[in-house]
Amino acid sequence: MSVHENSLRAFRSLDSGGRRAIILRAFSEHGAMTDRVLCAVLGFSDMNAVRPRVTELVHAGQVIEERTVCDEVTGRRVRLCRLAPAQLELAV
Repeated sequence: MSVHENSLRAFRSLDSGGRRAIILRAFSEHGAMTDRVLCAVLGFSDMNAVRPRVTELVHAGQVIEERTVCDEVTGRRVRLCRLAPAQLELAV
């Protein structure tokens, strides 16, 4: 299955760094957080507003998954993320 180049271009432009920058700033200001806490801090009601961006930031090495913790709402184990050391230096 091939995807039309216009569709790829539109997909890539969905988040031109805006939400990622907001998330990085939140980690800088609040420290380590779960996706749910990050979502609340940013005022989003949908977890999908942050999860994909956090995953992108983890893959980019800007955020690290520190450990897993128990989610207070679901009781499930979830990731606790924080800024990577290099990002902490930039935030100062």
